[in-house]
Amino acid sequence: MKLSMLLAPLALIPSIYAVKNDLRHVSVVITAIDVAIPNYNIALSAMNELTNNQAVQFGIVPVTAAQVPASACGL
Repeated sequence: MKLSMLLAPLALIPSIYAVKNDLRHVSVVITAIDVAIPNYNIALSAMNELTNNQAVQFGIVPVTAAQVPASACGL
């Protein structure tokens, strides 16, 4: 099953983004985005964080994303 998120297109890819689930108000910071126009793909573990371990069940969730400073990634 392909896991995707509904996102507005991001201007600068790849960069570091805080991605927030609009329904749960939970965010994750991601450092790479795989574009699958018009959606974006992220790791299953990140989707599980956004969906309370229900990523496979939901498949697609509405999110918003904002570019954040490199210091936010923790690398």
